[in-house]
This record gives sequence, structure tokens and C-alpha cells, in this order.
Amino acid sequence: AEQAFDAAREADLFTGVTRTSLPLSRRKVDVNGYAQWLPSPEGPTYNSLPLALFKDDDGKPVALVYSVSCHPSTVGGHLISADYPGVACERLNEYLGADCSLFLQGVGGDTKARVIGNGEEWRSGKFGDVDDAGMIVATEAIRALDAGLAPIAPALKCALDQMRWPLQPLPTRAEFMHMRDNPQEFDLKRLWAERMVQRMDRGEDLPDRVSVLAHGMQIGEGTRLLGLEGEAVAEWGPIIADFYSGGVTFPMGYTDGTALYLPVTRMLPEQGYEVESYYEYGAPAALAPGMEAHVLAVLGRLKAKGIK
Repeated sequence: AEQAFDAAREADLFTGVTRTSLPLSRRKVDVNGYAQWLPSPEGPTYNSLPLALFKDDDGKPVALVYSVSCHPSTVGGHLISADYPGVACERLNEYLGADCSLFLQGVGGDTKARVIGNGEEWRSGKFGDVDDAGMIVATEAIRALDAGLAPIAPALKCALDQMRWPLQPLPTRAEFMHMRDNPQEFDLKRLWAERMVQRMDRGEDLPDRVSVLAHGMQIGEGTRLLGLEGEAVAEWGPIIADFYSGGVTFPMGYTDGTALYLPVTRMLPEQGYEVESYYEYGAPAALAPGMEAHVLAVLGRLKAKGIK
């Protein structure tokens, strides 16, 4: 941020949208209708790959902003790496002749890189898989850059809004205690249940809603970034993008924090990690149906504030 501030200069904006083949759903619905953490080629993904290229007065790249809706979790364990976005940025920088590429995490809360999901189960990714995944994205982006992006008139605007998503009926104190004392539960869930009991015993009223921020940034005419505070699943992509009649939209999760996983209503009966992991984030119950209405309402409020 300091380097960008010190190097600030006038720039022209060019945008476009292509598609990526990288995301693969990790919610395989079994014969009983429940989602398992397995590769699901038939599962929904958000395959849009939006790009925004800034050039200076000499036509040289200043920044390339792009977004992929897929978890950068090709390799597991406790290693720290840039995963596939790092490889993609390196290749894009090489193509552009400047160290200027910036990856933004899209709505990929329930997807992983296809390169480790060709089979009945996810396999343990290696750094060769990271290279493969990054090259897939870079190749797709370069193809769009070669085809040409559209010039966009300046129009800067930023707005923040807050939603309050209702939760399902909260467990009783006795139900929390049962989860706390159940040896078959995960240790983390037992610890969460104990904390809920402690809060109730202190006389607290457990919240029946969670705060989810929505952040909008318009960077040009018909070009906007829309971020949700949470691990937004792929199906939020078309909901956000279809709200607008045209232009280029960057639907994103993980913006301003991570409140909890953000599933859509359709997923609730299927359960699965994205629905059931609320306790890992400290929420006292799972999200209630109808969250789509809250997002559409907040998009309307952001639009009224100038995010168009």
C-alpha cells in the first residue's frame, strides 16, 4: 500500500470478463441427500474470471486485478505459500513485463482446484499441482488480454453496509451441555458448547443474528467490486453479478474479515461443512433460510450509495 501511494500516477482502465475451468465443487451430495467433502463435477461453481487492467500514459501496465472463485488450498498442511495465485501472478507479470498482478479471492468457499479432484476423492496436492493450477488461470487470463479489454471511463465510489443474518432457533442450555459432554463430538465443538453455557450462566442473551458486512467499490463506469464478509460459496457469484444489467462485476468473499461460511438457502437441508461449521466462528446456531433476500437488499442499498 505504501509503495502504491508513493508511486501514484494517472492511469487508464480497461476491463473484461473471461471464464476459468479451475474451480471444482467440493460438495458431493450422497444418495441420502447430504453433502460430503468430495469432488463433485456436477456441483455448482462460479467460473467467471473478471479482469481490470490499469495502464499509464505511456501504455505500460500499472496493475492487473483479477479474481478466481476457487480456494487457494491446492497443497495442505502447515506450509505457507501463495499457492496457485502466486504462480498465476508470476506468469502474468512475465507476460505484461511488469510486477503488477494482483489476485482477489472470489466466491470460492465450496470449491477447490480441479487439478487435485480428478477422481472419487481429493488427493493430496503437490507443488507441481500448484504450478498446473496457476498456469491454467494465467493462460485463461492471457487469452482474454490478447483478445483485448474494453476502455472504461473513470467513476470512483466506495460504500460499506451491514447486514444482520438471522440464525436458526438457538439450542437450549441443556442442549449445549449435552454437546459439551458428548465424547463423540469434535473437541472444538465441545469447547464452543462450554463457552455458550458460560455465556448463558453469566446472564448473557446469545445473539440470534450475525453481522455480515458488504463492501462495494466502483472503479470505473459499470465496473465494480462487491465483497461479503465471510467464506462465500460459489452460488453467490451469479446472485451478485445478475443484480447488475451489465458491465464487469467482481463478486468476492473474505472481505473486511470472515464472519463465518456463507451458504445459500438451497444448501441448508444438504448440511455439509459450509452449513455446519458455524460453531468454528463462534455463532450459537446455524444460519436461517432466506439469506438471499438480505444480500439483494444490501446490493440495492450499495447501489443507492453509488455502486452501479
